[in-house]
Amino acid sequence: MRWIMLAAAVLMAGTGAARAADIGDPGTGREIARRWCAECHDITGALPRVQDGPPSFVSVANKPETTAAGLRAFLHTPHARMPDLALSREETDHMIAYILGLKRR
Repeated sequence: MRWIMLAAAVLMAGTGAARAADIGDPGTGREIARRWCAECHDITGALPRVQDGPPSFVSVANKPETTAAGLRAFLHTPHARMPDLALSREETDHMIAYILGLKRR
């Protein structure tokens, strides 16, 4: 029984990663994030949390309410203290794939 549960968990984890990759290319999304976002956001989860700073991409990815549709809307809506990224649909897809790929399972 334990083996079956472990196999199901592995399959479900792989499915989540595949879905993120189906949206766009996470590697390209990481490069876009480095270029546009890394000055203010921790894009890798490697830095300690800044209390009043912008959220890390890992924390965004791990919010239960984070979805591809929600990220798409957020990335296409101007926000105070954020530059107008004017990402293409393809660039947005890559960013979404990268962020969703950071979800901890």
